[in-house]
Amino acid sequence: MNRWPLHPMPRSPGAPLQPSLLRRQLATAAFAVALCPVALAQSLPKRAFPDNALRAQMLVVNAHEVTLNGTLTRLSPGSRIRTATNALVVSGGLVGQSFVVNYTRDSMGQAHEIWVLNAAEAADRRPGSEDMTSTNIVSGNAATATN
Repeated sequence: MNRWPLHPMPRSPGAPLQPSLLRRQLATAAFAVALCPVALAQSLPKRAFPDNALRAQMLVVNAHEVTLNGTLTRLSPGSRIRTATNALVVSGGLVGQSFVVNYTRDSMGQAHEIWVLNAAEAADRRPGSEDMTSTNIVSGNAATATN
């Protein structure tokens, strides 16, 4: 037994066509869901990183290797990469992209835990951040000065 009609109620021939309540509710819900990542990124607190975490500019070379401040480094078998919103991502989806990160190494010297930093976290100073910019964005004169 259907309690909710799938189609809007029939209208009289002269009445103007108005969007159904369901369509308006779906549009409002879609808009709210689209704004969630923006609101979440603005309200994220600073994450607590381990004391041994270092700062680096990371470029993902392939699914198993990254460069950390220009040095080719292999990812450990159980490595984890977290985005600025603390979501886990796989390294294969980041190939060719560059980020400012905090990272730790395992006992073999491989990169194990990697955190992509947001602007507030990148502003904090850590070992390895002496000659780095404070954001992931390089433009204008800053781009030519680093080359």
